Amino acid sequence: MQAAAEPAMKLRAAGALRYPQVWTCRDPGALTASYGRLFLQRGGEFSHGDAQSLRADGHG
Repeated sequence: MQAAAEPAMKLRAAGALRYPQVWTCRDPGALTASYGRLFLQRGGEFSHGDAQSLRADGHG
């Protein structure tokens, strides 16, 4: 990435992805659901919680 393209960036980027052609999706909800099912099939787990209860603990 050229610094002139993103002058506000303070740190040097280690790498980047470039998508020269855009694509569209007729049903983003179905796409997201499919990714969710794939995540679960591959051993992922979903956790549910209350985002209002999150607090910084000094460890990131």
